Amino acid sequence: MSTRCIRGEVMLLENLRFHGEEEQNDESFARALAQLADVYVNDAFGNRAPRACVDRRYGGASSRHAPPVFLFGSANAHISQSFAGPARPFLAILGGAKVSDKNGVIRNLLDRVDVLLIGGAMAYTFLRAQGEQTGKSLVEEGQISLANDLSTTARAKHVRMLVPIDHVIATEAKEGTASTVVRGNIPEGQMVWTSVPKTIAAYRGEIARAHTIFWNGPLGLFEIHPV
Repeated sequence: MSTRCIRGEVMLLENLRFHGEEEQNDESFARALAQLADVYVNDAFGNRAPRACVDRRYGGASSRHAPPVFLFGSANAHISQSFAGPARPFLAILGGAKVSDKNGVIRNLLDRVDVLLIGGAMAYTFLRAQGEQTGKSLVEEGQISLANDLSTTARAKHVRMLVPIDHVIATEAKEGTASTVVRGNIPEGQMVWTSVPKTIAAYRGEIARAHTIFWNGPLGLFEIHPV
């Protein structure tokens, strides 16, 4: 942690829960974090045990070393305000692994948004529901009918729901594995890492037109990288 932001820069830290010191509310770890910048922005939604050493609400240590500290602790209030009267087009981006985990979120969003961008592993349950081959990508076999139902609901509510159209694929989720790019069906024995140019271009175009954006979940296997 010897790096420090220079004027005009923003530093994005990795998820602090990967550090044991964060769980232990370690004072020296908090001091090291505080040396990185003059202002700390906590974007955690507080969806797990409140032990973060960087959060003033829980007596966190770094708030004593790096004031002022801006917290998104009132995230629910911000979200509620945005949902009450969003500037349109209102766009939502949803990623993550499982459709089953996002069922309630998706149904709620379909009553509010104009565009819904689906990414991450759960996109391949939607693609399987559309009849596409998904290789050995993560698919919730028991949720294919749910994905169909959500897609049907989106059309009925005139919500544009986009799913990936091209993909980086590899034989296994291992750092440095050789990868290739395909459009459409995923071959047998291959799994998806992330989406690529045509999907990115389509999503970028929708995002550029949006006036309100809600984003939840990662849009690919970001932890490790193919070659």
